[in-house]
Amino acid sequence: MVDFSPVLENAANRSYDVFKINPEDYRGEDGIWYCGKCHTPKEQITVILGKEWKHMIPCECESKIRKEAEELMRHQRYRENLLEKCFRYPEMREWNFKNDNGNNPKLKKVCENFVNDFDEFYKAGRGLLLYGKSGLGKSWFAACIANALIEKEIACKFLDFTQIANTLIDLGNGKNEYIETLARYPLLILDDLDAERNTAFMDEVVFSVIDARAKIKAPLLVTTNLTREELKTPKTASKVRIISRLYQVCIPYEVIGEDQRYSELTNDYGHFKNILGI
Repeated sequence: MVDFSPVLENAANRSYDVFKINPEDYRGEDGIWYCGKCHTPKEQITVILGKEWKHMIPCECESKIRKEAEELMRHQRYRENLLEKCFRYPEMREWNFKNDNGNNPKLKKVCENFVNDFDEFYKAGRGLLLYGKSGLGKSWFAACIANALIEKEIACKFLDFTQIANTLIDLGNGKNEYIETLARYPLLILDDLDAERNTAFMDEVVFSVIDARAKIKAPLLVTTNLTREELKTPKTASKVRIISRLYQVCIPYEVIGEDQRYSELTNDYGHFKNILGI
């Protein structure tokens, strides 16, 4: 017969390394250790194969701490999974409100309000249309919204229409299923509307995605460099259809200000010009 005594003894001994005896702990009348805080056993006698083995166990407060830590880790893993599925580029995980440079406080407030009252927007199936010239931080703040919602464990997907089109081309007959998948996210973020190729296929892709969200009343956040006038007077019938549908599901907000990219480039050029002595 195999003697398991060495294995059991080793396990019992190792339990004293895992669960430490603290200065406030004490021995009870039964001879085992008790926690000085919650006054529940930290030691236990187990009978295996007719022999008693004394070993350490977690007391109630230790069990609570471990359970909370495990729950915290579970939530963290879940948020990490949501981030991985949301963004194509890992660096976008750092695009959040706390890293804002403060150049557009009004836009930041609008986006924070959207996050804070997302339940109301979600129930109504309404989203945001951030429009205006390039370089004003529309995409950055759209990612801020996604990161803030993911922190609340609300799944988001951040895409541009070119990514969607390329995926649809590769899928072949699975186009409808893919669009239905996009419709299931609590928030879908579509970046840079009208930067895609102006073709009948692309127009149909754009409309199909927006329409799919509209039909199930799911919030949509769209960014575009189109101006107010361009949104008012679309050039083609298909664009009219797209923008009309967009206004049905999104609250438009015109983003104004100075081109942040240009300012950053100017500062960058100045720094390296000084190094080069130009």
